[in-house]
Amino acid sequence: MKILHVTNHFWPCVGGIEKVVEDISTLLLEKNHYCEVVCLNKCSKSNVLLKEKEVLKKIQINRIPFIDLKYYKIAPKVFGFAKKFDILHVHGIGFFSDFLLLTKFLHKKPVIISSYGGIFHTKNIGIVKWAYFYLWNRFLLNFADKIIAISKNDFDLVKKISKKTFLCEIGVGFEAFENINVRREKNCFLFVGRFAKNKKIENLIETFSKIISRNEKVKLYIVGKDELNNRQKFEQQINSKNLEKNVFIINPLDEKELLDYFSKAEFFVSASDFESFGISAVEAMHLGIIPILNDIKSFGNIVENAKNGFIVNFSAPDATAEKIIEIMNLPKNEKNAVSFAAKKTARLFQWSEKFKQLEQIYLQASKKN
Repeated sequence: MKILHVTNHFWPCVGGIEKVVEDISTLLLEKNHYCEVVCLNKCSKSNVLLKEKEVLKKIQINRIPFIDLKYYKIAPKVFGFAKKFDILHVHGIGFFSDFLLLTKFLHKKPVIISSYGGIFHTKNIGIVKWAYFYLWNRFLLNFADKIIAISKNDFDLVKKISKKTFLCEIGVGFEAFENINVRREKNCFLFVGRFAKNKKIENLIETFSKIISRNEKVKLYIVGKDELNNRQKFEQQINSKNLEKNVFIINPLDEKELLDYFSKAEFFVSASDFESFGISAVEAMHLGIIPILNDIKSFGNIVENAKNGFIVNFSAPDATAEKIIEIMNLPKNEKNAVSFAAKKTARLFQWSEKFKQLEQIYLQASKKN
């Protein structure tokens, strides 16, 4: 089969969707399928123009120009790539899904849409988003061949507007973690993710200011790409609370440096108020790092409180600080039990099984064409 992955951003842009597209493409190539990626020619909030064509781990990347309307990226040149592929797999809902579904009568190729949380990552322009999703997409998604909800949380959302929705959870690739030298540091906390609005990093810093006032040995590493220019704001918050010796903002240079922070973390934390899944949390759990995650539905689908991790409310920093201090002071045997259960849960999300289901979806769609 020949599959074209269509997504707003791909390498060197960093994020959950980008990682999933890379993993799927790698697995497809290993199975002797052919695939390419089409994406925009700039990373989010960046003015740096990327190369028109590039190859990453044998994956052909094609980058196209676009008109940036902030919430909507218009890039009609994607149509020119459709003709040589058997299946068009659009990752995310937006211009690409709209355009390729509206022009399906011209390119005549099966179109598969993956949800990734729909469009509700933030509450900005809420009324417009509601109308676009619940009215426009209720009509347009009828033309899709398959709509993949990448998490249970997404399935509950997207099934409201289309009966073609079904659950096919994304997998997580753990290959880079297999040879990692784990050297756990006591009271070392880690966050990994983009410095985006929905990550609520300010709530994380506020909560840890309360913890560190009672335990100066606590370390928090906030690791990720600052594509939205939020780093200065977070550093000002850290400096205003005199946390410079305990809370660190890190922009990793490469995968090896990122893995170094995973290797020493005892706990993984996230204050996100929206996630379609939570790849970094599952990666951490694979290493036995105990997750302490915000009380949102997607995290609740992964973590059972006090069993394989902990669910807290980072919008209430005082109460959450108390809870995290309790977790830090748990007996070693109880921590070990949670760590073991976290590892066991992470194994459920390995790509080996998830990819089989996705491959069947491709086969079914190609036969219909």
